[in-house]
Amino acid sequence: MAQQLPPGVRMAVIGALFKRQTARDDIARQLAPIGVTRFAPNPAALIAAATAHEIQVVVLELQDEAGRSSLDMIETLAARAKGVPVIVYDQLSPWRVDVLREILVRRLPVQLVPRPARLLARTVRGVLQGPDWLSVAPSLLRRIKRAPTGLDSFLIVAALQAPQHHNVSELALWSGSTLRTVERRLTRAGWASPRTVVQAIRALDVVWLMSEYRMSTRQVQTARRFAHPTNIRRLTKQYANVTPAAIRVHNGFAEVLDTVVERITHRA
Repeated sequence: MAQQLPPGVRMAVIGALFKRQTARDDIARQLAPIGVTRFAPNPAALIAAATAHEIQVVVLELQDEAGRSSLDMIETLAARAKGVPVIVYDQLSPWRVDVLREILVRRLPVQLVPRPARLLARTVRGVLQGPDWLSVAPSLLRRIKRAPTGLDSFLIVAALQAPQHHNVSELALWSGSTLRTVERRLTRAGWASPRTVVQAIRALDVVWLMSEYRMSTRQVQTARRFAHPTNIRRLTKQYANVTPAAIRVHNGFAEVLDTVVERITHRA
């Protein structure tokens, strides 16, 4: 049975660029309940369709059909097709992690759906409902320029997906690892536990939304699906050493970023 779309969200036209037929079949199945997926024959065709606003969302891998990085294509989409969200749907091998980090550090507006997570339809629904806020991930990754060996993919996945309340085991799996392995590597590096890393990122995301977008506590609660406003205060106080009231008064995101990075990179 087809799933119901949220009120105000019509059937979408999604542009995609994928080489493998198995990937195409997987994407078409996931997106069938919410729209029509059009697979472009090459990057130029995808960019042209997005620029002409013939598609509402772009889904692509971290490398194009010739094996080249998709960084240049994403930059072009950001410049020519403003307002068309870009979703990266890929597994995170070491090479792909480097490409994704570069995309994020340049503050190019992308969302990540890591394979094997089946979150593509949910993510497309979210961007169609808008607004598409720039993630806190670029600020965090610019501050933590390189994670310890084997942890870069976990840090990136957590930076992008932790605000959506996915659990730590899921984030470890999507980063290409296991929770036990991530814990062992964090311990060896002297970093905080996986749960602390994830919760600190969630707290930083709240501060980012309140500082950058002037959101109220209630707006953050809705945007990030917190059960109650007091959960937000508890989270930011424990992991970022700041309250929502203080954020509104002082707007000290840079100071909070330093606090969160210290919390992540040092085991208590």
